[in-house]
Amino acid sequence: MSPTSTELREAAADEVVVARQAIYNPQLETIGYELLFRSGDQNSAQFDDGVAATQTLINTSFLELGIEQIVGSALAFINLPSNFIELVHHLPQSLQQSVLEFPIIEAPTSETLTQINQLVENGHTIAIDHFCGGNAALPLLKLADYIKVDIQGTEQNKLSDIVAMAHNNGCQAIALKVESHDEFELCKVLGFDAFQGYFFNHPNLVKKSVKRSNAAVLLKLIERINDPKSTMENIEQLIAQDVSLSYKLLRYINCATFALRREITSIRDAISYIGLLQIRQWSTLLVISNAAEGKPRELLVIALIRAHMCQHLAEQSKTLNPDEAFTVGLFSVLDAVMDMSMEDLLDQLPFTTAIKLALIEQSGDMGRILAEVIQYEKGEWDDVDQLMFPIEDYAKCFLEAIFFSEQQLASLE
Repeated sequence: MSPTSTELREAAADEVVVARQAIYNPQLETIGYELLFRSGDQNSAQFDDGVAATQTLINTSFLELGIEQIVGSALAFINLPSNFIELVHHLPQSLQQSVLEFPIIEAPTSETLTQINQLVENGHTIAIDHFCGGNAALPLLKLADYIKVDIQGTEQNKLSDIVAMAHNNGCQAIALKVESHDEFELCKVLGFDAFQGYFFNHPNLVKKSVKRSNAAVLLKLIERINDPKSTMENIEQLIAQDVSLSYKLLRYINCATFALRREITSIRDAISYIGLLQIRQWSTLLVISNAAEGKPRELLVIALIRAHMCQHLAEQSKTLNPDEAFTVGLFSVLDAVMDMSMEDLLDQLPFTTAIKLALIEQSGDMGRILAEVIQYEKGEWDDVDQLMFPIEDYAKCFLEAIFFSEQQLASLE
């Protein structure tokens, strides 16, 4: 009997800890993910053998899980260590979906150039990480398909020249560490082709007044759905008043995700069948997805990954409410969705003090779980040494959450 996908994910999580960071085009569509990894055999942010760790990542991603399960149809950027030559004979064969990301070598040797050229001739796509310009690196640039430029660590007056250098050599330029909407707009003006960073996780308050009226309606709906005083009848009436929400919810519940034995044809049936708590979660998700129109899809992916991870880690704690933890994860991106500060948003929502503190300050046990989930999500390995649970638990939850998020969004769409 072949192993199930869950068994493969559990086996993989015992070997390697994988996170990912999205890479976007100017339309904020996800074109790839950089895979971030560390050794999972000890609760430490360090691993001694970069080659072994990279080999484990490649085996796990391409042979056991299947890379499409981690990045979908997007590109997988695989960060290689400085002594990458030892890995040449073990690199993935899924050439159309992988990008080999080499550390910048200011003065590459002839041996290095020969090895990389051989990879190019074999059909591999090449990226150069933290490219700074300079004629000494030009031979390396001529072999690359992408360069990555750290906009925080590079003088701004040099960025346009580096982008031009890339384009003149048939290479696309990816801006690294884009942390705000203004930086994203600047990088577009400078001619960058793609962008990596967490700028979309922060609200663009410039648009606050534009979305205010729409946000008020949506927040009122979220408030009433999540009000603990609301009864089944209240929720039924509330959803029934919104034809679009009613239609989407019934279609959503009747999709293959729930594997129902009979068709659900009314809101009351739906509430009775899957329960009021789940109806609150799914209705809230539908409202947030509606509010996120025009935002990158990845924002909803992150919301669902955080919600799933927070919920399952809360279950392991035995003391926290998993449903409240799901809410904390889901709402952790609401400020970016609504283009409002989290404090202003939560003033209008009937959440407990614990939930509000978790979302605003990441304090309390639920706030700590959210903070650790975000650290894992970003691959901030130096900050994950003092976790509430073993690192392998976060790895398993993360892989499960990727499947969960794509499944839920596919149903919504």
